[in-house]
Amino acid sequence: MFEEDPRSASAIAFLYAMGSTGSNSSTSQPTPELVLQISECFYDLLNEPLVDLAFQAVQTSSMMYDMNVVWASMEQAEESTKHTLFNQVVSDVEGWASNSGEYAYVALAALALAVDDDPQLWSFITKIQNTILGGSDNYLFASEDAMVLCVGMVAAKLSRTADARVSDLIDFIQLSLSDNSKACFGAFFGMGLMVKNLASRS
Repeated sequence: MFEEDPRSASAIAFLYAMGSTGSNSSTSQPTPELVLQISECFYDLLNEPLVDLAFQAVQTSSMMYDMNVVWASMEQAEESTKHTLFNQVVSDVEGWASNSGEYAYVALAALALAVDDDPQLWSFITKIQNTILGGSDNYLFASEDAMVLCVGMVAAKLSRTADARVSDLIDFIQLSLSDNSKACFGAFFGMGLMVKNLASRS
């Protein structure tokens, strides 16, 4: 269906289908193959204007879902190769920016949110967080909304370990709401993720 009609709706369906269970489950595929499949439809996921807020939520959720599938695949890799594999995935997703712009960083933030709190991976997560948090200075984001969405995902990740930076990130998100009403989707979606993670800790 996606190959015959490559647009946002069919791309979303394709991304959700990748995590189906059974003998052909995506989590049993090699991680590089999974990432390649996602990249092939990622541009089509975003080839229509993100006007409807409900559709934006579905698009963002499909990115988060697939990054969870990618992480599940990486967890099955040999422990000795996991760090190299994770670093390669981060590099590959960053490379999507040439075609997909700022939404490559939404996918990157979703990847950071998907991984567990393994201390051995924290340096990679910190790198992702620093890339996103420095995005406004480095012109990675064309829209305030996408930047705030990514910041919300970073804050949601940090909230799982009660990181002191969460308070500052919440202040940043709240400020974006008062300064720019167009950033409302990213702000509210990100805040929702934080609430979810904080609730799971209690």
